[in-house]
Parts: sequence; structure tokens; C-alpha cells
Amino acid sequence: MSTTMPKLFPAKSKEVGKENDTEEQEDTIEVITEKREDLLQLVHDDNKAVAELFFQFSQAEEDDEKEDFFEQIKTGLTLHAGLVEEVLYPLVGQFVEKEDKEDAEKLVFEAEAGNYISSLILDELENTEVDDDYFEAKMAILCGIVKEQVKREEKSMFDKLQMADLDFEELGKEFADRKAEMEGEAQAVKAKTTARTKTSDKTTARKAPAKKPSAKKSPAKKSTAKTASTKKATTKKSPMKTEVKATSKSSAKSTAKKKTAKKSR
Repeated sequence: MSTTMPKLFPAKSKEVGKENDTEEQEDTIEVITEKREDLLQLVHDDNKAVAELFFQFSQAEEDDEKEDFFEQIKTGLTLHAGLVEEVLYPLVGQFVEKEDKEDAEKLVFEAEAGNYISSLILDELENTEVDDDYFEAKMAILCGIVKEQVKREEKSMFDKLQMADLDFEELGKEFADRKAEMEGEAQAVKAKTTARTKTSDKTTARKAPAKKPSAKKSPAKKSTAKTASTKKATTKKSPMKTEVKATSKSSAKSTAKKKTAKKSR
């Protein structure tokens, strides 16, 4: 994902003599400082950093390495998208020439759509295992989208903005300050998420019931229980037996009465 960066800081002419060496070094340091504060240079540096991560991902062989590079790519792209949409893109629609307004707005819409699609693919990758064949396929698609985004930002947008009378150094400071804020916010969210995960793990561990060893019933107890149940069953009187006993008692009484009557005769 190579990018072409316009020469924003032309090299200064070298002066001959030892007396000028110190001044030349100071000039070099000053140029580097300006580059870091310039808006267009900072946007380019972000794009270059992500391009390097994509390359390292393509060279990685272990799944752990790939996963680590993916996490860095996701963090870098998410942060960069938020920054350019907040700082860079509004400038394109605001400071271009009137006859170029419609083209500039279309360019911004396409860039915002590209960032949105990238976020969807990143979410898909977050839920895809690194060793899955689709993971690298989705990464390849994401890389292609990011390349197009770089062209929009560093070619089309930069060309339009360089024609406007803007203080890129001041805008660069705004970009750098906002980036520091967003990085701090992202770290805070990550820390909270990690803390919640640890807390939920501890709570789950406390709630989990301890497994009690199952006590085996002794054969003696089983036989005792069976005997007790048998006795209970025996002690229960059946209605049929009760009727039979009642009938036998009544017949015995009638027989005794008949014998008494015969004797009296």
C-alpha cells in the first residue's frame, strides 16, 4: 500500500564551512518539527503506519502474530477514520473553489463511505478466527479499500487543500491534540472493558457450585429399606381380605345358633 507524499518541505541549501554545521543541524531539527505539526504530513504518517502493519501482517506466519497485527491495524484505522472525518474532511468541503464544490462534496461522501465499509469489515474480522481461510480474504479486501482511501486523502483532498489559504501547521496541532484525546479515550474504554471482564469471571467462579462427592448407599441400608417397605405393605389391610373375614364370622355365628336350637329340642 504505497503512498506518494507531496514535497511539503523543500530541502534547504547546504552551506560550506564548519561554522555553519551547527546552524544546519538546527535548521534540520526545525524542519522535522514542522513536518510533525503539519496537518497533511500527520495524515500521511498515519496512512504510512497502517500500510506498514498490513505488510507485516502479510509476512507473518504464526496465528498469534497475525492476530496482534490485526489488532494494531484495527486500532490505527478506527482512530484515523475518526480524526480525518473530524478535522480533514470538513476542510475539503469548506475551502474549495465554488465551481469545485460539488466534486469536493462527492469526494467527502465517498471517503466517509469507505471508512464505514472498513469498519464493517473490521467487525467481521473481529468475529472470525485467524486460522479461518476467510480471515485473510477479508483482510485482502480491507487492504484494497484502505489503498483507495489513501488515494482520496493524499491525492485528491491534498491537491484541493493546497490551493486554499490554510494554516496547515495550526491545523496540524489541532489534529495532534485531538489524536491524543481520542487515544486516551480508547485506552480508558479498553481498561473498563478489561476490568468488567475480570469482575464477571470472578463472579462466575464464586457462583459456581462445588461438586459434592456422591455417597454410595451401603447394601445393608438398601435391604433395610426394602424390608421396611415390605412390612408396611404387609400391615396394610386389603379390602377383599376384610370382607372375607367378616363373612366367615357371620357364618360361624349362624352355625352356633343352629346347634343350640337342636340341643334345646
